Amino acid sequence: VLRGQMIHRKWILHLLAKYGGPTKIRRVGRARLAAFARSHRARNPEPVIDAMLAAIHGQTVSIAGAEYAELGVAMSAKDALAKLEHRKEIEAQVLKLIQDIPHTEILLSMPGIGPRSAAQILM
Repeated sequence: VLRGQMIHRKWILHLLAKYGGPTKIRRVGRARLAAFARSHRARNPEPVIDAMLAAIHGQTVSIAGAEYAELGVAMSAKDALAKLEHRKEIEAQVLKLIQDIPHTEILLSMPGIGPRSAAQILM
């Protein structure tokens, strides 16, 4: 269910960081998952939540030690969220640095040129 670009949605990373995997997600239930998604500004989370719960309820095999794997999933999701925050901080610092360079505002006004692209062009 969570493959491709789906895993890059921030609310899903928050969900995995908090609940880890199927065991806890099953206990939480649809209504609380939807409320959690809305609290993280998810757009149209219901189809994803329904697909997740259908996949979880469709599981017929339980693996010993699955809780430990879910801990790993939660830690990986927390790491991904931390990296996203760190990336924002770096981008803000780069923007602050390149604003001192002449003509930066001209570059930043061009379509498709953001702080990272402008920094690469200017440096």
